[in-house]
Amino acid sequence: MKQNVRRGSTEKTSGGEDLTGWGIFPGLTSWVSLDAEGNPSSGSLHAISPPGNFTATQCVTNIQAGESYVLSGYIAMAFEQSPDNWVSFQMDWNNGQTCNADITGSFETAREHPESSVGAWNIFGSVGEAPSGTKAGRLKLWFVNQSGVGGGDLIAWVDEIKVELVPEPKAGMLQAVALSTLALLGNRKKRVRVGSLSCAFCTTGK
Repeated sequence: MKQNVRRGSTEKTSGGEDLTGWGIFPGLTSWVSLDAEGNPSSGSLHAISPPGNFTATQCVTNIQAGESYVLSGYIAMAFEQSPDNWVSFQMDWNNGQTCNADITGSFETAREHPESSVGAWNIFGSVGEAPSGTKAGRLKLWFVNQSGVGGGDLIAWVDEIKVELVPEPKAGMLQAVALSTLALLGNRKKRVRVGSLSCAFCTTGK
C-alpha cells in the first residue's frame, strides 16, 4: 500500500506491509499483499464492511492555497456484493496545519461500483483547487455499503493513493492542464482480467 504526496519535486511515501499514517477502523480494514502494480511486498488496503459507511483518512500537510491538485488512486471491488455499494476518494481542504480547523471546501472522485470493476484495478482521479486560507487537506477513502439491513459485506481494495500538485500553467491554461492530467489518468486505467487476480477477488478476499 503506497500513499504518495507530491508537491513539486518533493515526494513523501508511506508504505510497506502496514497502513502507516492512515486513520482506520480496526476490524474493517487491513493490509493485504494484492497490489495494483503486481508488487506483493507493497500490497493494498483491503476493506470489508457491513451495511453502513466508514472512511479511512490521512492528513496531507503543506497544501498551498490557490494551487490545484490531482487526487488519484486505484480501486477494485469483488462482485459478490450489492451493485449499489461504492468506493470513492475525497479531499476536504482545511485551514489548520494538521487538519484540526475549519473545512474550507472539498472535492471527490467518481464513485466505483462493483459491476464496473470486477477482476480489474481501475484508476480514478479528480482535480481540485485549494481555497484561500487552506493549509492542509483531509484525504478520505469512502467505503459505502448500501445493501440494507441484513445485506452482505462491501469488499474492496484501494492502492497507489496520490495527491499531486498541478504544475503552474500560463495564464488561462489551468483548465487545459487539469483536463490533460485527467486524460492521462484515464489512459492508465487497468482492466486486468487474469486468473489469479479474479480468483483472489472472488474466493480468498485477499
